[in-house]
Amino acid sequence: MIWACLLSGFCYLLPVAVVLVLRSHRDREPGEMALDIPLTVAVDLLAILTLARVFRLETAVVFSRVGWCLGAIAFVWLRRHRPVWPSALGWQTSLALLLACACAVWVSLQLSRSCAIWDRQWHIPLVTALRGQRIPFVNVYEPHGGLYYHYSGNVLAAVLQTLSADAMHASLALSLAHDLMFGLIGATLALLCAQLGVRRAGLLSLVALGTLLVGPATLLLGGEARPMGGYSFVNYYNLSFRPHDALAGLMFVGFAAAVLLRVVQKAMAVPVSRTTPVLLATAALLVVTDEVSLGMLGLAMGAAWLVEPDVLAPRRVTGIQILVGLVAVMAAATFLFVGTLAPGAPHQTLTIVPWRLPGFYKPSIPLSDPQGLRLLFNDLAPILAVLGAGAIAAIRTRRREPRIVFAFHAVLAVVSVVALTRVDINDAGLECHRFVSALLFLTPLLGVYWVTSQCEDFGVARGASSLGAILVYAGVAVGGLSTAEWVWSHAQKHCEAHQGFYGQDKFYATNCRNLAGSRMFEAPPVPTYIEESPSKLRPGESLWYLYAGCRPIFAPGPAISQDNHKLKIGWPTLGLPALGELHRDMLRSDQPLSVICRLAGDRGPDPICAAAGSKAAACQPIGPAAQRCTMSGAERERLLNPPRPGAPGG
Repeated sequence: MIWACLLSGFCYLLPVAVVLVLRSHRDREPGEMALDIPLTVAVDLLAILTLARVFRLETAVVFSRVGWCLGAIAFVWLRRHRPVWPSALGWQTSLALLLACACAVWVSLQLSRSCAIWDRQWHIPLVTALRGQRIPFVNVYEPHGGLYYHYSGNVLAAVLQTLSADAMHASLALSLAHDLMFGLIGATLALLCAQLGVRRAGLLSLVALGTLLVGPATLLLGGEARPMGGYSFVNYYNLSFRPHDALAGLMFVGFAAAVLLRVVQKAMAVPVSRTTPVLLATAALLVVTDEVSLGMLGLAMGAAWLVEPDVLAPRRVTGIQILVGLVAVMAAATFLFVGTLAPGAPHQTLTIVPWRLPGFYKPSIPLSDPQGLRLLFNDLAPILAVLGAGAIAAIRTRRREPRIVFAFHAVLAVVSVVALTRVDINDAGLECHRFVSALLFLTPLLGVYWVTSQCEDFGVARGASSLGAILVYAGVAVGGLSTAEWVWSHAQKHCEAHQGFYGQDKFYATNCRNLAGSRMFEAPPVPTYIEESPSKLRPGESLWYLYAGCRPIFAPGPAISQDNHKLKIGWPTLGLPALGELHRDMLRSDQPLSVICRLAGDRGPDPICAAAGSKAAACQPIGPAAQRCTMSGAERERLLNPPRPGAPGG
C-alpha cells in the first residue's frame, strides 16, 4: 500500500506546503516558518471539524482539500505572489532540516509498522466509524451516546484514510498519522533550533531525536527493578502511539514557540499578528486533543506574561485582549466540537490527595517512603537537570530574556509535578501522567535554549555555561537512552512475539477497495454483526477487523470500565452475546440487521452467519473475502431465544 501512503501523505501535507510557499520571501526567518507548521495543521483540522458539523467527516475532508486548492489559486492570482527561497535557509541549513525530519520519521517507523499498541483493537473500528459521521461524534460501540473523548488523533487517521480514496485500512492510517506527526515535529524543532543559532545537521537531528525519545531516566535503575518506561509516566515515544498524543506534541511546540519567540529573539521582532493565531489555533485544537496539558501550558504562559507583558503583545491591554480571546476560542471549541469538557460529558473529578507517586498501571507509593522518592527522582531526572540549567542561566545572566523563559519553565514544572503528586483524576492515579506530558515533551527544546543562551557573548561566565550545558546534555541523554533501551530490548521483542495488537492481524498491506469493497461517500455507519474468524483468502487475518477497519459500522463492545474510562474501550463483543446486544440495545425489533460473513463456500461454524446465509437471496458479495446478509428481528429473536424441546413450536 505504498501508493496509498504516498497519495494520502501528499494530500494531507498539501496545506502545509501551500502556506510555506505562499508566505516565503527573502528575509523570512526559520522561527516564522516553524510557527507556520503547527498553525497550518491546527487550522486544517479545525476547519475539517467545523465542516463536520454539517457534512459527514469524509465529505468534510474532500471539501477542505478543494478549499485549500482554490484558496491558494486565488491568493496567487490576486496577490501576484512569487515565492522566493529564504536566505536564512542556505544549503547546509536546508540539508540539516531534511536530516532532522528524516530522523524523526525513522524513529516513528521503528514501531509504527511492527507494533500496534495502545488500544489499537478499539481505535481501528473507531477511525472508520468516524469517517461516516457528523459532529457530535459517537463511539463505535455506543451509537446512542456521545464520544466525549480527545478524539482528534482518530479524526486525523480518518482524514488520511479518506485521502487514500478509502483504500487504506484504519490500522495503516493510524500508523501513517504517527509518522507524519513525527516528521512535522522534527521539521518544526529544526527550524526553531536554527532560529536559536543551532544549524549543524548532526545537532539538529540530535535535538529531534532527544525530544521524541524523551522520558524517565530508567537507566538509573538496575536489573529487573528497572520499570518498562517509568513508574508514574512513560516515555513520550511510547505514549505517542495513542492517536492524539503525537498530534498533541506538535501543538505543544507551536504553543510554546508562540509564547517564547517574542522574548528570546528580540532582534527577530515576531509581530503579534504572527504569534496570536498560533496560540488561538493550537489552544482550540488542544481542547479536543489534550485539555490537561493545555491547562498546564496556559498557567505557564500566564506566569511569563506577568513577568513580561511582551510575551503576548507590546502593551498589556492588548495582552489581556489576547487572553480573553483564548478563553473564548477554547469555550467555542468545547461547545462546537463536543470534547471531554462539553456539556453532557461524563463528570471528571479532581481530588487532592496526600503526597504520593501515582503508578502508571502500578500501585501508588507514598512519598514518605524512600522508594517513592527514589522512583520519583528517576522519573523526573531529565526534567530536573534541564530545569537546573535554566536556574543557573537565570541567576548568572545580566539579561532579562532568560529570566522570562525561566518563569515559563519553572511554573510549568512546578504546577505539573505538584499536580502529578497531589491530584487524583476520577479517584485514581492512572491518568495523572497527563499532568507532565507537555513539560516532558518540551524539556529538550528548553534545554537547547539554556545551552545557546549561556555563552560569553551574553555575559555569562564560562564555568556556569559549562555546568548548565552538562546538565542539559546529561538529562536529555539519560532520558533518550532509557527510551532507546525500552524500544530495542523490550518493545521490538514484544512486537515480534505478538504481531499486530497482540494477535496475528496485520493490515498494513490491506487494500480496502479490493478486499472489502470500500468506496468513498458510503452510507453512514449502521449496527452490524461481523463474523470473527480467519478467511481462507488471507490466512490468519480477522474478518471482523478487515471489515471494521475498512467500512464504517457500529458494533457491540465491552462494558464501560476499562482503565477507569467512562466509555466503551477495548475488544468488540462477538458471537451470540454480540447479537443479543445489537438486538436489545441498537436496533428496533422491526429493523433488519446487517450481517457480514465469509463467503458461502468458506463458511465457518458461526451460528448467526449460518442462519443469515441460509437465504441466498438475502446475501450479496462485498469483495473476494466476505458477503453481506440481512437478518430480521424475528430471526434474531429465534436465535437468541430458541424454543425449548417439547414446547409448542419446539
